[in-house]
Amino acid sequence: MNHESVELKAPTAGELAQIRELIQEHVDATQSPRGIKLLYSFETMSKHFVKVIPTEYERVLAIVAAAEAVGKTHAQAEELAFDIVTGRASAADLARFDAAGGAAGAASVAASPVASTKKEA
Repeated sequence: MNHESVELKAPTAGELAQIRELIQEHVDATQSPRGIKLLYSFETMSKHFVKVIPTEYERVLAIVAAAEAVGKTHAQAEELAFDIVTGRASAADLARFDAAGGAAGAASVAASPVASTKKEA
């Protein structure tokens, strides 16, 4: 795994709830014995789950969240994120919305709601 391009994180409570729901749907549809066991021991097993997220994707999510927080629509926020990532945004937008400053600055996102917890190689 390239630790320069991805981060390893614990899933959020919301993500764990979504995972549990997906496993439940699978069990309902298939009666999977493995799925049933996983649901039975979900609290214990979920502590071993790891979210692998590309740093650039996390950067985009942070830009979108910051833009939406100041009133931009989701579509406007995505367009802004695209402009920032592709180098088309103004310096003012870059400074206002891109706390990470690209992959090289991903560890400096401490002020962002998606602060880095990158594990070192």
